[in-house]
Amino acid sequence: MAITITEQPIGPILNAYNNSILRFGTDSGSPARAVVLVNDQRSEITPNKGQFYINIKSAVKMIINQDAFSDTLTVQNGNIVIKDYTLTARVTVDISVFLTNGNLESKTLELDYTKAVEQLFPEHYVKNNSIRVLSPSIDNIKNLTYFEGYPFDIPIYSNNFREITISNMLSGQSITFQLLKGVSRIFLSNGENDNNGFENTMPLALGNNILKISYDGGEAMVQVNKKPVRCGVYLKFFNEEGAWSYWLFEGLYTGKISHRTIGTVNRDYSNIDKTMAREIITGKTAGIELSLNTGIIDVREQKVLEQIYSSAKCYMYSKLELQPFKPTDFKAVQVKDGSNDIINTKMNMKRFEVNIELPQKYTQTYAG
Repeated sequence: MAITITEQPIGPILNAYNNSILRFGTDSGSPARAVVLVNDQRSEITPNKGQFYINIKSAVKMIINQDAFSDTLTVQNGNIVIKDYTLTARVTVDISVFLTNGNLESKTLELDYTKAVEQLFPEHYVKNNSIRVLSPSIDNIKNLTYFEGYPFDIPIYSNNFREITISNMLSGQSITFQLLKGVSRIFLSNGENDNNGFENTMPLALGNNILKISYDGGEAMVQVNKKPVRCGVYLKFFNEEGAWSYWLFEGLYTGKISHRTIGTVNRDYSNIDKTMAREIITGKTAGIELSLNTGIIDVREQKVLEQIYSSAKCYMYSKLELQPFKPTDFKAVQVKDGSNDIINTKMNMKRFEVNIELPQKYTQTYAG
């Protein structure tokens, strides 16, 4: 005699931002009510024809995103692999069913989530459930564009503790890492070139580098397109796979400032010969908007960039290239609302335009 689960989220990697439906009942007696605890969040529900229904999506989102899509990882000299505990969460679901005869039945589920979301029209390839590089792609070969001189990482989900070996198919060199269960971020760069990091052990050539990730039971392929050092506007944004993507926009861009007067105070109390102003303003508000473009990019890069328009969080790098970064060097910005062309089946190569709004300027205001 026990609680019977007829529907629950399926898969070793669950998406926090899709529905998480639970349907359950009991095979003994008549249920009166149920209490569902998702970690410490409590819901009480009543049955419909002996069956209970609950969507725990809201609770999961609150549990996994307590940091509001912040990124506080610090990369020390020589520190390459860092576990990011903010990108995954194990959720405990305690179900208690109270029967009309006074009896109580209980069951516990443990579900693992990432900060990902899946669309109604999913990608046309089978995703790896053991090792997964958390970056948008058009097929199983993940495509990442790495801009030398700027912070950059490869986020890898592993469903278990394991050892992986990354081999550069171009040079024949390899490097081995230990991954914990969850999401580990392999930093190719912390911004500076000589930091005893990834490229100190396995240098990457300019252009396309095919990296093979070998592990117990399989392999995954990643194409890293390394770009030479140059200036530009560097953005980091949260992607639908549940991790961070990066892009260095062109160094030539335009900007405009929007400004508004907060209010005015009447000062017209003197004769004309002693009047310097009839009114004074109490202050101004001002904001800056930048119009950026990617330059010409291919379809693999377009797949990554298109998600910046719907991203929940976007940061702009505030330092120059070839310098080690701190988490606070990334400043939150907003991608301006609007519509943008992301698909043109006649053109494999195109440019994306992105308008971002910087944080409001600090301004001086009237003290009165």
